[in-house]
Amino acid sequence: AQLQGTATTYLQGGNVGFQLLDFINVGGKHRLLQLIYKMMLAHEQGPQFQFDGRQPSARAGITCVSPHVVDTVYMLLYNAPYSNELMMKEVLEKLRRSDKAMAQGGTRFSAANLRWLYTVYQLMNCRLLRFFKYYAHASHLVHHLRHSLVHVTHRQLYRSLECFALCLVNLQHDVGFLQALMNPAYHGVPLTPHPSALGAIRYSKPKDAWFECAMLARNAAVVIARIETMRGLGDVPGLELDDCLDSLAPQPQLWAPAVLRYLPRAVRAYYTRRTPQPSARVSPASVHQLIGARPEHAALLRPGDAAAESALAAFYAAPERQALFLCVVWVLHERQTPPPMAVVRRVLLTFPPLQMSSHTSALLDFVVACETERGTSEPAAATMQLLNDFMFRLQLVHHEHVVFALTRGEHDLRTDRMRLLLTRYVLLESPQFSERLDEWHRLDFQGRYWADFEHWKKQDAYLARFPEFFEFEAALEGPLEPAPALGLPVYYENGMVRLLPVLEFALGRMIEAEDRGLLRDVLDRMGILYRLHQVPLTTLMNTLFVYFNAPTLHDAAVVRSLNRALLDMSQQNFSPEFEQFMRGDTDDCAHIDARYASRIIERIARAIMRHIAPPNKQNLPEIHYREIPNPILLALTECVVELLTWWCLHCAPSSATRLYDSARNGPLVASEAEFRAEEQQRRARAAEWPLAQLWLELIMEPER
Repeated sequence: AQLQGTATTYLQGGNVGFQLLDFINVGGKHRLLQLIYKMMLAHEQGPQFQFDGRQPSARAGITCVSPHVVDTVYMLLYNAPYSNELMMKEVLEKLRRSDKAMAQGGTRFSAANLRWLYTVYQLMNCRLLRFFKYYAHASHLVHHLRHSLVHVTHRQLYRSLECFALCLVNLQHDVGFLQALMNPAYHGVPLTPHPSALGAIRYSKPKDAWFECAMLARNAAVVIARIETMRGLGDVPGLELDDCLDSLAPQPQLWAPAVLRYLPRAVRAYYTRRTPQPSARVSPASVHQLIGARPEHAALLRPGDAAAESALAAFYAAPERQALFLCVVWVLHERQTPPPMAVVRRVLLTFPPLQMSSHTSALLDFVVACETERGTSEPAAATMQLLNDFMFRLQLVHHEHVVFALTRGEHDLRTDRMRLLLTRYVLLESPQFSERLDEWHRLDFQGRYWADFEHWKKQDAYLARFPEFFEFEAALEGPLEPAPALGLPVYYENGMVRLLPVLEFALGRMIEAEDRGLLRDVLDRMGILYRLHQVPLTTLMNTLFVYFNAPTLHDAAVVRSLNRALLDMSQQNFSPEFEQFMRGDTDDCAHIDARYASRIIERIARAIMRHIAPPNKQNLPEIHYREIPNPILLALTECVVELLTWWCLHCAPSSATRLYDSARNGPLVASEAEFRAEEQQRRARAAEWPLAQLWLELIMEPER
């Protein structure tokens, strides 16, 4: 059978249910996984089979692993994680060697090796993130991607790698991630039970930035800020926060006042001291002048001129000019003189894949500047249609990069109505994206993917209706010059999967924008995508912990939509009061009294004392497939989510006066004094919270 063409042929087979695997003992699971690994994943030459002493894989043209085998691999890993840790270390060591080979430059990998890398990245990104969440060496896995993120030129492989890097960084929750950034001497996962066995780490600032991709660098900065907020660094001697932030990108990022408002004091001070410069702006006048003044653009106006095309490629070979090219193509489409897509494709293929998010940001800044010059308060219909064509019909820019470009944090969305409207369009109103989302709803991808035998058929049906192109050939037919790169086997990834980690980043910016209508609409419409999220409950807790003081969330409808989007209530054990709120039976926290506080305190105490009552819900997933298999940690996490939700409802009556209003509040201020004043107001509100007072009374009550 074939996945996406003759280059992705696999040996037909069938599904093995997870219930059947549960009947195999641990030793049998371990031997089965080792056998699958040896036959399918251990060889750079591709899958190797032996039937009657023969190896028919090469003769039969079998080039990739069956999707059913990949499913069996992750189910076996979840069924017996500890006995299979050695195999995971072997896979990670092979990834590290590949990454090291890429660092040497000029390395050309075989087709089988590219397929292996793409298969493993998809497996880890879409199925094994929960496995890695509590993996002892998870914080150091960024070392296995560092050079690959810079030197990978295969665009399909890079997009998978970029998505995995986003998800892996979002997964980090402890200071081990910051220690990994300051440990350039790391040499792979050792055969030790825990990183502490390695001895003391000698922190050293790396010579080169970790992320040359702007999207990855900004996402990592947000994650470091979250770790500082929730965990702190006071007990890690020798680790300098400034050095960690310095190592993320070649230049410090500029953050808008709306973002700085929610950063911890130490991170905010770092960006205040550095005074980073804004991204270079491309003015509409300069692009129009460039098209008329430079003769190289004749290749875009008069196709067939080989000399002009060579000159055009040479002109845009300079990295500082590459951000202009998409703007030039945009202007030519606006003039109703679209350039030949074959020429556009050949030029775009010379751009490094890691810079495409930056080039997309430059294009969206250019579009906003054009609309602003026209003096309109909202984007023109023709502008939005052209943006839709760039994302889906022509596929010159990626949808997730457009979402990042509009919500990257450099612009204060509280006062930027144009960007907010464009964000609403690309997430909710774009016709072609709406078709894709409707199809996603119709196919009904399940959150319990290990029990969904139809998952692969749904994935195949989705890609058949909405094919994806990775080398700008969506609008071209016939033979291509240059020929397209090797097609790699797609098992789990698609545009929705790649959008999810960027949507998680954009969620914070939409909360900071204080547009409750946009945030609620996005959560209600796109909440189904969080079924694919590997750690939704943890993500919800992190979001509430960072933004519990945001007036955007101090609204019953908004915080309910946030909880509904990320929670699977069939897997959680919340209080009856919280479940009533989730059903919409109540919109306030007036019913929270001493009895409720006593029950929550008792549940936390029982969790700490390891006296956990059996769950009162039926049909729970098997414990090894749950996001948080530890019942103690699960109980604590659910209590934190519940209490932070009540805080948002408590603050709701006074939140309207805290939303930004240009007429009432005047110009934006981003001074440290303003941020300190907000912190004092938050502490005053917390002191007046009845639940907090009850909590202290119950905890401090003397024994009788």
